[in-house]
Amino acid sequence: MLTATRNQQDARRNPQAKAPCHYPRSLAVHSGPSGTAEADVIVARAFADLATLSITQHRASAEAQRLNEQLSGALTSRVVIEQAKGVISERAGTDLAEAFSRLRAYARNHNLRLTDVARATIDGTLDPRAWAAV
Repeated sequence: MLTATRNQQDARRNPQAKAPCHYPRSLAVHSGPSGTAEADVIVARAFADLATLSITQHRASAEAQRLNEQLSGALTSRVVIEQAKGVISERAGTDLAEAFSRLRAYARNHNLRLTDVARATIDGTLDPRAWAAV
């Protein structure tokens, strides 16, 4: 039976190498009655490396997709907040900085998400007296 861990092999080959990877790079090859040929070990290592690469690419793709969704949500939220600032500014006769301060103060004082308060402001479901003079 031949058992090898790529991180251990890498460390032996290059003691100056960086910290080991955080993804699986283990290989266990069990020999048959006549032992394990070196060519079999090379092929097994190649398959292990290919599997590791696939896992790493999948994780990177999933992370990129997650980040894309977060950025998209942040952009949507920002647009809603900007619209609400415009509504408050127009109706209360204030500048945009003051409108944002009032919007933020209401959200904080009522323990609500700023985006939810902004949506309610735009939809007209939030009483205008809520942000009239905070």
